Amino acid sequence: MSKHGQQIDNLEKMLRYALGVAPDEFALLPDAEGFVPLKELLAALRAEDGFRSLGEGRILEVLNRPGDESPLEARGAFIRLKPALAQLPPELPPNLPKPKILHLGLKPSAWAHASVHGLKPRPSEPAIRLFPDRQAARKAASRFCPEPTMIAVSVRLAEAQGAVLTPYSERMWLTDALKPEALTGPPVPAKPVEAERTSPPSAAPSPGLYAEPAVSHGKKKGKYEDAPEWKTMTRQDRRKNRE
Repeated sequence: MSKHGQQIDNLEKMLRYALGVAPDEFALLPDAEGFVPLKELLAALRAEDGFRSLGEGRILEVLNRPGDESPLEARGAFIRLKPALAQLPPELPPNLPKPKILHLGLKPSAWAHASVHGLKPRPSEPAIRLFPDRQAARKAASRFCPEPTMIAVSVRLAEAQGAVLTPYSERMWLTDALKPEALTGPPVPAKPVEAERTSPPSAAPSPGLYAEPAVSHGKKKGKYEDAPEWKTMTRQDRRKNRE
């Protein structure tokens, strides 16, 4: 088998596992029919060793295998493992304990909003995904934000405020809303108060600041400095006659 053929086979095995056995291990949440966004699947697989440079074209190669050879099905921008091949949802351990704290990562701007208004799922998400393991939450959030803001969710407070927390698996819990009182994160920087755009009262100009430039009339000549030239010449002639 060629190197390319081996890579496609390895990718198919990974896709079968990620889409049909343990999507929660990759922080993926299939909808009721098992579909996940193709871009989200691609981002999740790129975080795994051996798939860092994975391109969308490789997944489409598996999807577009001739006949019934492909294990995948697509619907628009969503993709799933064929239901007959999937083992979803993952089986929950008996008597799964409820954690006291769950975690998620947000963009800093999203945390600034959530700290005041709470959280709801994004339009493309069936539910808010929460993780007992902080590092798993960071890994999931880092797909859309290189430096996510990590948020802790108090299960007790969330439930006291009406949130319903449901385990998808032991790795991932779901809810449809969280109020800000249940969320703990770093302080949100205060927005700078915009200075009032009012004109300051007009001040008297500094002496000489807006003064008109003095008009020069030539060399100063005592008390006759402003006299016309012909008057000056007349005075000079009179002086000569007196002498």
